[in-house]
Amino acid sequence: MTPLAPVVAAFFRKNLAAEKGVSKNTIASYSYAFKFLCRYVSARLGKTPSELSLEDLDARVIRDFLEHLEQECGNTPRTRNLRLSAIRSFMKYVEYEVPSALASISTVLGSANAGERGRGWLAGAGLWMVRAGVGGASYGRTRALGSGGR
Repeated sequence: MTPLAPVVAAFFRKNLAAEKGVSKNTIASYSYAFKFLCRYVSARLGKTPSELSLEDLDARVIRDFLEHLEQECGNTPRTRNLRLSAIRSFMKYVEYEVPSALASISTVLGSANAGERGRGWLAGAGLWMVRAGVGGASYGRTRALGSGGR
């Protein structure tokens, strides 16, 4: 079992801040994602956050967490996907830094969003336009030229 807390701390300190040089806003966003994830997993497994391990973060837990964010917390798909980005970035870091956890994290990297692809990025009027065949490059060009489709 690999304790989660030191790996998360190194991810933020070493990887995000020092190596990747991401913005303070990105670090804050990722920090919120992990705060919510740790709370969720702790409650689900009946452990304190300091007792969590990398192995506790399997694909099912991550999928359930993302579902929880949308359904019970009211997060939009965009916010949910931001949380997923933080988790995937962390898992990619773990892939290289903690090789002993490869078996458990490979399921997360491969399927954390399985069955959810494309969900939320096109909805409402945009989806209607695609289904109706409205829009596209020729539609905009035709309207701009005023040719009425001739």
